[in-house]
Amino acid sequence: FQNGQQQGYRVYPGRDRRQFAALGLRPGDLIKEIDGQALTDPTQAMQIFQSLGTADQVSVTVERDGQPQSIVLKTSQLDLSDEDTD
Repeated sequence: FQNGQQQGYRVYPGRDRRQFAALGLRPGDLIKEIDGQALTDPTQAMQIFQSLGTADQVSVTVERDGQPQSIVLKTSQLDLSDEDTD
């Protein structure tokens, strides 16, 4: 959050640190966009996350060390189960 506005989702590895790194993510990355859609609205973000199951890959914009970076994630590598949701 910045000035009361959600900026995205900060990510950290779960049980499988190797899978996390294989995706191109680093601990503390701030995911700001998925397929060009900003993650500033929690309700909209949930809809975006739910739609990931139908895509082969997604383009993700992360902020790392204050700089934006684009990463393409293959959804087959993602664990899209909701067992670890907060």
